[in-house]
Amino acid sequence: MHIIRVLAVGLLLAGSWPVAALADQRADFIAGKSKDCPGCDLQGINEKRADLGKANLAGANLTEANFHDANLAGANLDGATLVNANLNIADLRGAKLTHADLTGAMLYGARLGRAKLAQANLTGILARTAELTNTDLTGAIMTRADLRLARMAAAKLTGVDLRGARLDEANLRNVDFSNARISEASVTFASLRGANLSGTDLSGTDLYQSDLAEVVFDQTNFTQSRLLKAKVLELDLQQHTTLSGTILPNGRKSDASE
Repeated sequence: MHIIRVLAVGLLLAGSWPVAALADQRADFIAGKSKDCPGCDLQGINEKRADLGKANLAGANLTEANFHDANLAGANLDGATLVNANLNIADLRGAKLTHADLTGAMLYGARLGRAKLAQANLTGILARTAELTNTDLTGAIMTRADLRLARMAAAKLTGVDLRGARLDEANLRNVDFSNARISEASVTFASLRGANLSGTDLSGTDLYQSDLAEVVFDQTNFTQSRLLKAKVLELDLQQHTTLSGTILPNGRKSDASE
């Protein structure tokens, strides 16, 4: 009987060990003793201007957390929940955010150069003037994202969903938008020079006065789009895109046969 009791107590302790360890890890993180707290519940935590470079917060709950002006360069945030988090002017260069949920997050002026955001949920983010140069956003959901004046040169946005997004005056030079959905979006006064728009859906999108020089077109959909005063060769549009009800650079409206 004594042996059975000892075994039972041992099993209980073994089962509670991961919970206790996580609690200790959380306490150390909050106290500033550690930068690592993977899987921790840190909802609403205030880490404004904190130095969390190369921190491990993979899978953590960071809903409504405040990382304003924080250093998160090289941090591991894979699978983390950052819904409605404040990441304004935060340094996220080289950070890992694959499969992270940043729905509604504030990223005004944030630095995300070379960050990994493949398959991340960025629905409704507020990221005006953010820097995303060479950032991997493959397959990310970015519907209704505000990326006005963002710097995204050479970023990878293959298969991204940017429906209803705002990219006005953004630097989109050499961006790979292949097979992306950018319908009903606003991309006015933007520079897409050298971008890859193969298989890209831009139906209903406003590209007024945007620079589309040297862009790769292949089965690009401009149905009902506005290309008024855009910098692009009309011959390229006619040969490699779908034009139906499209306002062309010269102001003429294409018909369904084009």
